[in-house]
This record gives sequence, structure tokens and C-alpha cells, in this order.
Amino acid sequence: MRRGDTDLILSLISTEDGLIWIGTDPDEWWTGYGQVAEVFRAQLEALGGFEIVGEDPRGYHQGDVGWVADHASVRLPDGAEIPIRLTAVARRENTRWRFVQCHASVGITNEQAFGKELPA
Repeated sequence: MRRGDTDLILSLISTEDGLIWIGTDPDEWWTGYGQVAEVFRAQLEALGGFEIVGEDPRGYHQGDVGWVADHASVRLPDGAEIPIRLTAVARRENTRWRFVQCHASVGITNEQAFGKELPA
């Protein structure tokens, strides 16, 4: 992603039915490879590339399904970093793992979301 190699990135995403990609903006909810690929290309170009910097990724699998979660950051070309929470699900398709679901969010406090502190 840092180099802006969209074709390589898209080769890691499933082209089969059921693909869901949820971004950090409230309006970013895409389904299907065509829609995900179109938006991914446009956003990567608009940002000039970016890098996902993992903090402590945790990954697991059972059979042909795997999942990962991390407190990560998006590092922009100017060096700015935006902290995100990231989860993804991959499925083994033939001999390759491809993502079928991804969700990135920018966390806000419960006080911001609900107007009060909640038990943790």
C-alpha cells in the first residue's frame, strides 16, 4: 500500500460473493469486489499511498477461515499516523488466503458517543 501497488493489494481480496469492506468514515460500507476495488484504487491514489502499521496483531484460523485484529495506525506519506482498530477475516481459496471482510474504525470515547462514561 505504501508503494500504491493497487493490483497487488487487490489480489489479496476475494472476488467471490460475500465480500464486505467497512472503512473509517460512516459512509464507507462497500460490498462486492467491483465496488471495493473501485474505491480502494481511488482512495489509494487520493492519499498517494499509505501504510498499515501493526501494533500487536493477533491472528487465528480454523480450517479454511482465519481472522485477525489489531490496534494499528495508518501512516500517510507525510509521516502522519492515524490510530485505527482493525479486524479482518480471510478464507483460503484454493491455495491462497484472501480477505472476505475488513473493518477499520477510529475509536471515540464512550463520553463522546453516549454523553457519559460507561463501565469498562
